[in-house]
This record gives sequence, structure tokens and C-alpha cells, in this order.
Amino acid sequence: MKRTGFAAFLITLGAFATFYLISRTSINLRPETITPSPFNSPLPSGLRITTATGTYEVFTRKIENPGSLILIPNFSEKLGSEEIVEKYNCRFGINGGFYTTARTPLGKFTADGKVMNPNTHDQTFFNGFVYKTTAGVFNFSNNEPAEAVDFLFQTGPFFTAKSKLTIKVDEADRRMLILKSETGLFYFAAITTPDNRNSGPLLSQVPEIIRQLPFHIVEVMNLDGGSASAFYDDSGNHFSEIVAIGSFLCGR
Repeated sequence: MKRTGFAAFLITLGAFATFYLISRTSINLRPETITPSPFNSPLPSGLRITTATGTYEVFTRKIENPGSLILIPNFSEKLGSEEIVEKYNCRFGINGGFYTTARTPLGKFTADGKVMNPNTHDQTFFNGFVYKTTAGVFNFSNNEPAEAVDFLFQTGPFFTAKSKLTIKVDEADRRMLILKSETGLFYFAAITTPDNRNSGPLLSQVPEIIRQLPFHIVEVMNLDGGSASAFYDDSGNHFSEIVAIGSFLCGR
């Protein structure tokens, strides 16, 4: 009886371990490849927003010329974001979408007209696409564009400022976003806590925060956040990654 009980325990433990690994890899367990974080500035000030769930700071950078954006793959290169900014002469930028444990794009990915992943990932959570057409039109949507693209990557979730998000596994983390205003303007945005730039809100709390911005945002695209995120602008707000980012949207 003792052996039978012990065997059952091992089977249960094995099943739990399998479930844990599957659930972690399915939401992108990143390789533990640490990159330097050379340009984190000491707690720069953003727009402070207080909601029923807490106080956060939002950093935004308007994209004056969206057609000039370029998407830089960084899956195998593993460059630090400061190196990317210097190498490609970026005035500002933000990390792109998610990647797998094998450091490949999670979902469809095209950069400079070259397809790196032609396959669509499960669109339950990763339900959006960020792209620039070969005609130079930048946009994001929950539908793939019909036009030929210069770059495209799958990410998500895509939602509106009025959305009520229900996230099964939600954690407080630094958030990176692309925002679209009612007048068609685009912004890169980072949301953190006031006392810790590596922390931020639950993803489900983001719509409430976005609704309090002084410009009316209608659509939002979530990018990779937390440790594999980076935000850089030309007014001194620099948030570096802890783990190598998979790609970088560069504004010049």
C-alpha cells in the first residue's frame, strides 16, 4: 500500500510538473539570457494617474512620422536596447512583441520585407497585428492587412479604451503599448509604478489607466512587457530591459 501511494504521488507530481511547463512555455518563458541595462535613468517623472487600484506613471512618445518606423529583429543578435538605438540612429523606440524559449517570434513576423515566421499563433490572447505596408502606412489592428507589408508582427491583446479585460493569469508588471487616438495619432507608451520602474499594473487595469490620459485614446495594442521590455525617448525617459528583447520598433 505504501508503494502504491508513493507511485500515485509521483504520477501526480509528474502531471503537475508537465502542466506547469506547458503553461509557462505557452505564455512565453524567456531564456535566462541577461543583457546589460546601461541607460535606466533614476526614476524620471511621467504623467501620474491614480485609479481605484493604485497610482501609476505613464510615459508617452508621439510618433510624428509613423511611416519612418522600422522594425529591428533581435532574436539571435541579443543586442541591448542602447546598442540598437545607437546602431540604427533611433530618436525613440519601444520593444516589439513576444518570443518563444527558442528565441523565435511568437506568431507571424516580417521585417524589412523578409518573413521570419509565416505562421499565426493562437489568437485568443495574441489577437493583434502591428504593421507598416510597403506604401509606408503604419497601423495596428486585430486583422491582418490585405496589403503587402514592409514589417508585421503578431502580438496582443488588441483592445479599446472602453474594454473590460479578463486575463486568466494576470500579474503586476511594467507595460509597453502602442496607442491610437481618435484623431488618428499614434503613441508609444510605458506604464510603471512611481517607485519602481520595473513594476506596473495588472494588464486588466490598463484600460482604466488609458481612459484618464489627457488625449482621447480609442485603440490599444499590448506589447511584450516586464523584464523583456524597453522604452526610449528623446526627452530623457529610458527604461532598459533585464532580459534581451526580441525586437525593437525604431523611430528616426
